[in-house]
Amino acid sequence: MMISMEDSDYKNMIEAALFMSSRALSSEELAKIIGLGAIGQVEDYVKELINKYKSSDTALEIINIGGKYMLTVKEQYASKVSSLASGPDISRGALRHT
Repeated sequence: MMISMEDSDYKNMIEAALFMSSRALSSEELAKIIGLGAIGQVEDYVKELINKYKSSDTALEIINIGGKYMLTVKEQYASKVSSLASGPDISRGALRHT
């Protein structure tokens, strides 16, 4: 019996993948990670997440870097916390804002 995934499950998995990755991920990579063949649907989910972060009072945002996506710290906070990026859990790239 196959378990049906909800839209929110896919968005949560995309968010988790972006959080865990030390580099920007393409829609194709995200689709493979979450097990969804429809690239357009993945892009729609990413757009929804981008809007969610824009409309929330949070220090995080999802940015588009050359057609790939990265979860990062907003520029106004990055300089304050960048010294914490030396550990293995977060890369300096994740703090970068372009």
